[in-house]
Amino acid sequence: MNIKVVVFALVMTASMGVQGAWLTGGQLLEDCESENYFEKGSCMGYIEGVGDSVATLANWEDFAEYICTPQGVTSGQLMLVVVKNLNENPEELHMTASSLVLNALSEAFPCE
Repeated sequence: MNIKVVVFALVMTASMGVQGAWLTGGQLLEDCESENYFEKGSCMGYIEGVGDSVATLANWEDFAEYICTPQGVTSGQLMLVVVKNLNENPEELHMTASSLVLNALSEAFPCE
């Protein structure tokens, strides 16, 4: 696993409450694919939170070239990218959701 992913995951989990730190990819995927608007909104909010954290960390030298989200990308698009990645990698669903979101976004929007 990339050291940047490990550091980012530690930063994310350190800033969350205990329950948030234990959200798995499987739980996130369940919320994202739910018909319940609250659960789907929870999914989108979680992904937006990770995305916002990445944007903030982009000012740090170590993260400056990790994820380059194009201007105009919507929250809905970010959610679709993450859901696609979660569905394509079911063997990883036990991992923390924050690291899986970060991995999905870095694969979809690499810096060149």
